[in-house]
Amino acid sequence: MGNTTLLEDEVVLYEGAATSNKYKGSLKITLTSYKIIVEKEKGFFKKEIELLDTIALEDIKSYNEVAQIKQKGNSVEIQTVGKNITLSFSISW
Repeated sequence: MGNTTLLEDEVVLYEGAATSNKYKGSLKITLTSYKIIVEKEKGFFKKEIELLDTIALEDIKSYNEVAQIKQKGNSVEIQTVGKNITLSFSISW
């Protein structure tokens, strides 16, 4: 992870690459026990990690106690209080 520090009791559950309807290019997605972190590598010669978005898991909408996260193929749509975001993951077997 780039510029993000984790809390003492926070655990990384998943790290991977994805694309999004909201951001251009390849993204690095990190799912922790508290949030989803969206980062992008920028710079041609000097590589830097830019933090694009942080989505708190508590901000994800729920209906009848079911989180409003829908998977269709390799795409995942997440409905939050402030926005909807779709992430497309590459499939590797």
